Amino acid sequence: MNVSVVLPCHNRAGSLSSAVESVLNQTYKDFELIVVDDGSTDATTEVLLKFRDERLRVIRLEHQRGACAARNAGIRSSTAPFIAFQDSDDEWLPNKLERQVAVANEMGEEYGVVYTTFWLIQGDKCEQVPRRKLDEKEGHVLRPLLRGNFVSTQTIFVRRSCLDVCGLFDESLPRLQDWELCLRLAERYQFKLLREPYVRVYRSPKSISRDQNKLVEAYQLILKKHYRLFSADKRVMATLYYKLGTSLLAINERELAKPFLLKALRHDPLKECYLFSVLSLACGLPAYRIFASFENWVARISGK
Repeated sequence: MNVSVVLPCHNRAGSLSSAVESVLNQTYKDFELIVVDDGSTDATTEVLLKFRDERLRVIRLEHQRGACAARNAGIRSSTAPFIAFQDSDDEWLPNKLERQVAVANEMGEEYGVVYTTFWLIQGDKCEQVPRRKLDEKEGHVLRPLLRGNFVSTQTIFVRRSCLDVCGLFDESLPRLQDWELCLRLAERYQFKLLREPYVRVYRSPKSISRDQNKLVEAYQLILKKHYRLFSADKRVMATLYYKLGTSLLAINERELAKPFLLKALRHDPLKECYLFSVLSLACGLPAYRIFASFENWVARISGK
């Protein structure tokens, strides 16, 4: 097998079939699909038993350990020189692997990751991510990555040897594990971006990506772990402080948010949104008013 596809799942019997089928129906055929059942208690086992494909292999964890622990279990049991990832509620387009394998074979070993843009689907809304400044999102991508993640796990196609060097997913993080892994990979390797979307990512109100408390914890852990990288650039550091501050505002932790927003302003005093957020806090505006007022202010000065 040339590619090992790792798919973790926990109690996703309702969406798992579509995710698995989207992998098994790829136009590129030389792969194994490792589904890691992370302690499911629903009908996940029954769903997987319906598939009769020798490329599908199931690993069952007795107790739930989290998506990253499940992914790491899949990686450790993989046999191929390339690793790709799928999630249990998303779908690959049929020629995703074919395109990534072809590009990876053309790239030198200085390239560790081939990833793609994707369709982000939330209810009736559908948008392509990322869609701006694509030129800076390939090659040496560490600096733009430090400002925020634009690589989703389901789009990653990585050399196994790069994971051996940089390590696997950080299981201590409650969120942003794909970002943190990509930071480590981007320190050593270049990234290649396929600009056509090859994945449909479905975002639901119950998605872990909606949990602001876990987001705050993840930002703090990543800042501690990679302080050297962030602190090398004041504007990059300001961006992370601002994200921490606004994430705390979103859960109504105003007092905890203040020092981070002040730090953002001190690191980049000419950034309007940092100044506006600090002034709004000083005026005692509630969190939702801070964001709404800033959006209205941007609209006025831009003439929209």
